[in-house]
Amino acid sequence: MDVEQKGSSLRVKSVVTNSAGTRTLEVKYEIGGSATTYTGLDGDEFRSAVHWDGNALVFDTIEREDASEIPQKATWTLSADSNTLQVDRQVTKSGKTMHSVTSYVRQR
Repeated sequence: MDVEQKGSSLRVKSVVTNSAGTRTLEVKYEIGGSATTYTGLDGDEFRSAVHWDGNALVFDTIEREDASEIPQKATWTLSADSNTLQVDRQVTKSGKTMHSVTSYVRQR
């Protein structure tokens, strides 16, 4: 994952490599602005609004999968030394809420 922020503009580039090959998704958000609509790597449509909550960056997202809408919330926090990004994600699907936390360590 590659993240670049300039003022209220945020660019997130994700690269996924698996047995099907390498795929890249780049999404540009406006922090505190209108929601961004994009197609994910799985072909589903996503609509995300991004805002600050204190020192955390919050992504409120609706995923459209077939005829259903799946609400998601991801909260990003950066360590004091700016070397670790923690992503705390909640997804509600079929009435069940799933929670995961992923840490990304900066490669130099």
